[in-house]
Amino acid sequence: MILPVLPDAGYGPWEVWNPRRLWAMVVIVCGLSFVAFVGMRLWGGRRGLYASGLLGGLVSSTAATVSFATRSRSQPGDAATLAAAAGLSSLVMLARVVILAALVGPATLPALVPVLAAAAAGGMGAVAVIARHGHHEAASEPAVTNPFHLVEAIRFAVFYGLVLLLVEVASRTLGTWGIVVAAALAGLTDVDAVTLALAGGTVAGLDPGTAAAAIALAVLSNTVAKTAYAAWLGTRRFARATAAILGAAFVAGGIALLLLHRPA
Repeated sequence: MILPVLPDAGYGPWEVWNPRRLWAMVVIVCGLSFVAFVGMRLWGGRRGLYASGLLGGLVSSTAATVSFATRSRSQPGDAATLAAAAGLSSLVMLARVVILAALVGPATLPALVPVLAAAAAGGMGAVAVIARHGHHEAASEPAVTNPFHLVEAIRFAVFYGLVLLLVEVASRTLGTWGIVVAAALAGLTDVDAVTLALAGGTVAGLDPGTAAAAIALAVLSNTVAKTAYAAWLGTRRFARATAAILGAAFVAGGIALLLLHRPA
């Protein structure tokens, strides 16, 4: 009800805050929470959560992680299953970045795909281990009748707005390095915009290799951000399990990035 009446225009410094887009993040987080709730009702505990994790990765793996983290507080016995679902959403995000880059800037793929493939391999192995732990959990039905977690969703949207401002400041004040710094900061909230902007050649004078490295850096910073969100909003068990999955993806992707893009 709120989203359609909000203005679709920029406000604040450099017009970085769009009320409709910011509130859309609230809608996404709440919507993914509801999808997980319905999925558990229809398909059972683990299968419903895994399905919602895969679907969440198609929309926003960051919002999916926030959703599962908040749900872990009402379902503490399902921490490993929820973490595995969050990990699946991040694996889908990696595939989504490759598809977007292929559509708008295929020249970036030779330097980008090996990094994301390494991250996916590391994350997939950790998901398999965590999911096995999840099979020993009770996979309880949701303990709440209201699955939307509105307060946490609004809190995330506020932080999202602050990061947007930091990205704009970095890109305007740091010159050439501003592109790399802005990509890393933007990755804290969203990787799609970075991928489309850099792979699509909207930044003048940026070669495909550098663009691929910046996109990969945004993906890695997004991985760090999701680990922080899990610790901030989730239970301790959920945070540890999610950190194991995302940490494995980060280390594998980071090593590949350093090997492929190290200075000559």
